[in-house]
Amino acid sequence: MSNLIFPDLPGIRITATRTPTWETLTRKAASGKELRLTLMTSPRWRYKLAFDVLRAGGGFDELQQLVGLFNTCRGAWDNFLYRDLKDRSVAAQQFSVGDGVKTQFPLVRSFGSFIEPIAAIDGAVSIYKAGVLQAQPANCSVSAGGLVSFVTAPAVGEALTWTGNFLWRCRFTRDELDFDQFMEDLWSAGKVEFVTVQDES
Repeated sequence: MSNLIFPDLPGIRITATRTPTWETLTRKAASGKELRLTLMTSPRWRYKLAFDVLRAGGGFDELQQLVGLFNTCRGAWDNFLYRDLKDRSVAAQQFSVGDGVKTQFPLVRSFGSFIEPIAAIDGAVSIYKAGVLQAQPANCSVSAGGLVSFVTAPAVGEALTWTGNFLWRCRFTRDELDFDQFMEDLWSAGKVEFVTVQDES
């Protein structure tokens, strides 16, 4: 499992595609009744990006950054972390409620009415217990993967919230990536596709 971060590159096309996908097994009984089984607890988000300009000279290494990440991951084999600039932060997001026993809780984020775990935090995050900011590490700590550990179990009914940024864990969908050169030291990539994956640690 890699903790490399997908580079923030200025030449990205604004019209990126992001699609939530699920996996469902469907069987139809002799009676005609349909039986369905979902194989996932959270959606798999599929990204399709395009880069109109990737500079590869004159003091810029944008092409090298993207190709370097792709080759380090060996295509679809290994994963990486992606900073989705349009979906990367939460404010006062509730992630659990104290029960007086548990001391560890995974961070989550909500999208509409759906709640899903995050893959990793991006920088420092703030943890609150019943609206009170918790000192770190005196009262709690947060792992890179978003697991909060309290020194003392939160009391029954205490709301646990957090504010901060997060990253998505992804892998490329293919083992090849096409680049087109249209001028000296200027390249483009018409289709860069990757999909979110569950933490494999």
